[in-house]
Amino acid sequence: MPVVAPTVLPTAVPTALPLPLVVALPSEPHVLHPFFVRDQSEQAVSAALFVGCVGEDSHALQVPGGTERVFFKVNPIALGCEHVPGTGDQSVRREGAGENSHWVVDFRIRQGWRWTDGRAVTSADVLYAWRVIMNPESQIRDPLTQKVFLFEAADANTVRVHFMSAAQARQAAKGTLRGVVPFEYFAQQGDYDQYAQQTEPLFDEYYWAVVRWLPEHAVGGITPGQQRAANTIYALPGDGAFELAAWNPGSDITLHRSPLAFPAPEGLPNGTAQTILFKFAASPAAADDDVAQGRANVALARPVDPGHAGYPLSMERTFEGPALLALILNTRQEPFDNVLVRKAAYNVLTRSLSEIDPALELVGPREAANPSAGDLLALAGWQCHGKPCTRVITQTVRGTRTEPITKTLEFSLTLPDTETSLSAGIQTIQRSLGELGFATHLESRVVNTTTVGDPVATRRFGAFVVRLPLPMSLVGVFGCENIGSAKRADDARQNLSGLCLDPKTDKLALSLGGDELGGADPTTAATWQSTYNAMLANFAPMVPLGRPKWKMLVRGVDGVDYAGFGPETWNAWMWSRT
Repeated sequence: MPVVAPTVLPTAVPTALPLPLVVALPSEPHVLHPFFVRDQSEQAVSAALFVGCVGEDSHALQVPGGTERVFFKVNPIALGCEHVPGTGDQSVRREGAGENSHWVVDFRIRQGWRWTDGRAVTSADVLYAWRVIMNPESQIRDPLTQKVFLFEAADANTVRVHFMSAAQARQAAKGTLRGVVPFEYFAQQGDYDQYAQQTEPLFDEYYWAVVRWLPEHAVGGITPGQQRAANTIYALPGDGAFELAAWNPGSDITLHRSPLAFPAPEGLPNGTAQTILFKFAASPAAADDDVAQGRANVALARPVDPGHAGYPLSMERTFEGPALLALILNTRQEPFDNVLVRKAAYNVLTRSLSEIDPALELVGPREAANPSAGDLLALAGWQCHGKPCTRVITQTVRGTRTEPITKTLEFSLTLPDTETSLSAGIQTIQRSLGELGFATHLESRVVNTTTVGDPVATRRFGAFVVRLPLPMSLVGVFGCENIGSAKRADDARQNLSGLCLDPKTDKLALSLGGDELGGADPTTAATWQSTYNAMLANFAPMVPLGRPKWKMLVRGVDGVDYAGFGPETWNAWMWSRT
């Protein structure tokens, strides 16, 4: 028989594993539970694992206004939910009558949305998450969630959210409201004090962000206190495209693409990245250097350092940051308790701050002041022939005799010790006000406005430089309900100046979208903007200094973007290496 030569098979070549996509974090996370993350590094990793119902679109919307814009509007985008409630249907509506009238919002979970262990995300997971957030053990005090009276499951995929009526809000302020969650606990903390005189149903322009979920089947047996105290991430399947594969303390965290298909929201692509490596850097600058030197693909967004030479434009993305730098004037203390004095400071600063830090985009009206800042001080009784200005007042001594007292136009200018990069801007403020006739006493201190008794929270300051979340509504900036009390230290996101406008103005602000549907059409938004600018100029409780520039470094990857106020990692499923 002929000998048949054996068939020679080619040598098998191992398939190369895809290169990981490397994200340089400015610090090592400690907690990844989505309800208890605290800093940007923790948020970045957590957001890649937990997507949620509705998020912030990568392209934030600006309210029209050109150089006068101050407001910043966020564009919500449907993720794990089918759509953003209120967009052309009846999923946002007002029910009931009189003081029992309240807003109701329906959220529908997207078909096929699942946890990475294969279980479907259901309404029960939303109701469970609500109970965790509102459990005192969690130590979460979320103002948006606290406006809700009831979450209920309309069906397995539909969650119905009932915001509080005016009557319920007043009961909450008294501590007498009873429901599924312990409203009385939060009343004891003073969280509802501002609703004691509530006459309109509660709502919030971020209503679309109120639905959050947790996998009850996986962590329902772990108390909220235990979830807060320990990192329960290994017990938590996420609802994203990735799963936690490894956590190497002091080094990195690795996520692998889930073997289960990820139901990407309609219109949003699935990327090709199979592995994401979160590498711990020693500092934000070190994270940037990792990208610049090719050791990482992405560094998280952070404020621009004006003294830094910068990186190649091909990898550096610059944008307006998620905060407004403002000079808050204390309207309840001399000299800024006089509106004429406040307007004088406002007018001179809005004209002279062009010299401020180049990383700051100026905002606010720039028209010529009429009357001039000097005329306004004169109208307020200040004599400014010399510097600083002075005025003479009559003071009663021992109840009967009066004598003249000369007062100086002066105030303390408080700068948080975290704002060390603002020296150029502070010098401009001091020089401009000094030329007008103010004497300023600069002081730097650790500021914690959430602490009862803090000098800023209790308004024991003259003026205060602060980074505020961008004003979202007239009510938020000026509303009477946002002034803190001795019992409830305001967290300074809003009405630090202490200026309380009249109820008529508050009502106008509400009608322009302040606490309802987020200011809708362009005509309403333009009216809102115009009204805001007029109020700002007329009452001058603060001087908007600008929008500090932020940047993020991206190299060799597509699909990464900055997502409004949140971390840019909720869309990690769209990332691809290039």
